[in-house]
Amino acid sequence: MPFQSLTTFLMVAVVAILQKRIEEGIRYLYGVPGKPKNGPYSGSGQYANCGRVSCSYNSAIWWCNMNSYTLELHSYRQIADAAKQVVEICNTGNDVAGRVKMEGNWAVIVAKASC
Repeated sequence: MPFQSLTTFLMVAVVAILQKRIEEGIRYLYGVPGKPKNGPYSGSGQYANCGRVSCSYNSAIWWCNMNSYTLELHSYRQIADAAKQVVEICNTGNDVAGRVKMEGNWAVIVAKASC
């Protein structure tokens, strides 16, 4: 399955985490059944409504809805594919951190977090 089109790509100012831990999270997401759903962005505070979908060894993957309406994706595979793009573009050898914005006004963030 080819990658979805991304509209922007951005390295975020976060602490990079081990790439292999994020790759484990990506593999996990490929196996999650169902359709992810995220509520609308309220227009205040953060730039988006973000939900963490994977976190282990202080390495997290979030998906964010930047729309004013609830967004449901076809599968968790879409989030995994987007996180894979972050890994491919933002890795520094062993570490990775970054954000990718996808068509449909949603994004995936890969960064260090307390799990």
